[in-house]
Amino acid sequence: GGGGGDGGGGGSTPSGTVVTGTVQAPSGQIVFEKANGLFERFTRFITTPVYAAISGLSQVPDGTQIQLGRLNATGAGFALLATTTTNGGRYTFNLTSIGVQFSNDLIVRAQGPTGKEMRAFVTSSTVDLDPGSELGVRLVIEQITSSPGVTLSRFTLKEVNDISVALKLLTATEQLVGGIDLEATIATIRNRVNAQP
Repeated sequence: GGGGGDGGGGGSTPSGTVVTGTVQAPSGQIVFEKANGLFERFTRFITTPVYAAISGLSQVPDGTQIQLGRLNATGAGFALLATTTTNGGRYTFNLTSIGVQFSNDLIVRAQGPTGKEMRAFVTSSTVDLDPGSELGVRLVIEQITSSPGVTLSRFTLKEVNDISVALKLLTATEQLVGGIDLEATIATIRNRVNAQP
């Protein structure tokens, strides 16, 4: 809980276009470390307050670096625009101060120490990073790489937003149970997506 109204006219609110969101990963880890006991981990799952529709997710630790950048035309490269760190499981970027607007190639990314990453398309003022948002980015990139001559420009801002919204809706209505790590959780969501008509 706490203060801060939505769209209020307070003098201290940052001006311009701001994007913010939660960062959720299995056990709060972008990378799964096998060190801790499995029983301990499951106990933590049960006692963690539910933040997301995918059970087993929890917020990443404060100070986790979040990057804002652009995907290149093939989805293979990433041009870094700005970085911030999480606080209370959230990140915030002021797009106006960085000089960018919502676009089909703008993404936020959290990267684990082993290179595992969670990404999300920045299509609105609230963009949550979680295994579902990473799958959304992967689905678009797979479309690009599987069709010769197709680039990211084929997808409009609305289309990448629709994919992100559809995945968020699917995970919310299906009450998905997250896997033991990021890849297992993404696989669970992908299986549900593939089962949809």
